[in-house]
Amino acid sequence: MKKIKGFTLVELLVVILVIALLIAILVPLLQASREKARRVACASALRQFGLGLIVYASNYDDRIPRSFFDPTIIGSLPAYSYQVYWVNLDATSESEKISAGPWNLGHLFHERIIKDPKIFYCPSAGKGARYEDYVGKFKWPFPRDTTSPNSSERIRVGYNYYPQGTSREKLENNCYAYKSVNTLTSINGRSTISMDRLGSWNYGMHRQMGKSSGINILYGDGRVEFRVNKDTEEALWSPNPYNDADNFRALLYTLSH
Repeated sequence: MKKIKGFTLVELLVVILVIALLIAILVPLLQASREKARRVACASALRQFGLGLIVYASNYDDRIPRSFFDPTIIGSLPAYSYQVYWVNLDATSESEKISAGPWNLGHLFHERIIKDPKIFYCPSAGKGARYEDYVGKFKWPFPRDTTSPNSSERIRVGYNYYPQGTSREKLENNCYAYKSVNTLTSINGRSTISMDRLGSWNYGMHRQMGKSSGINILYGDGRVEFRVNKDTEEALWSPNPYNDADNFRALLYTLSH
């Protein structure tokens, strides 16, 4: 009878090692591919915002939504630049849901220029900045869990909105910034209008293993570009630009061309 030869222990270990090496090589590539796809989706959303603002301006005699973040008002924070509505957490019907707004990019949804609310959320965003976080007992916009101690009546989206003109001013941190505008024809084509929500130096919206964090940006001339954090000064990201008006505006100025 012919004896059947099996794998030796050494051969089995070699096979396992080869499989482990292939997984170690392929998994980062798959993750990078997925992140690239998410980055493309975010860039596409920003392009839609740019076109949406043109449509909005054509309906309102050149006027575009004013940013809800206003540095001339004491207490106004850059975080306000990605708020779109306030809702009544005690609402019992859709008609009672909205308590204030729209603001910022929320005007494009309110005017039905952009009808799908999912477009306002970057798929690379973390908890608190996802579409799923704002669909609860009512359809968007409404918090998923109103019983959570972290639940807020403030509805946020995944993109900052702060259109700027060509007039600039010096800030208290000795940096420069462009002033905000609310008409389409006064927008500075070289400055930022909207971008992925700003986070921190080490944890931007888009991050790949071994590579710098970065964000997609919509510029005044309609371009959308991807910029890495290291294109800017690290100090402007600390502690978080969405809580520091001067750092936020200086960062946008730095990201402008």
